[in-house]
Amino acid sequence: MNQSDTRASPLDPLAFLAGGGEMGERTRAFDWSKTPVAPVAEWQHSLRTAVSICLGSLYPIIMWWGNPAYTTFYNDGYIPIFGVTKHPGALGRPGWKC
Repeated sequence: MNQSDTRASPLDPLAFLAGGGEMGERTRAFDWSKTPVAPVAEWQHSLRTAVSICLGSLYPIIMWWGNPAYTTFYNDGYIPIFGVTKHPGALGRPGWKC
């Protein structure tokens, strides 16, 4: 990969989070170790896949992961639905608090 190439490296543990607009950026920057889903490096394959699909979609998507916390994930399409009262604070919070 040359220096002008901005794609994520397959060796990058966050490669599955590449792209995704604003919420992709926020998801990569978020400290997931302070949530029930744990640090990104420990995420199970199914969570990685679901978050990747969510962030990559143009259709508004919100998802909750893990019982009983139901940690919140959402994409750029969902931002207008949450509005300024819940975005960006809903990311990583328990679903019942959103």
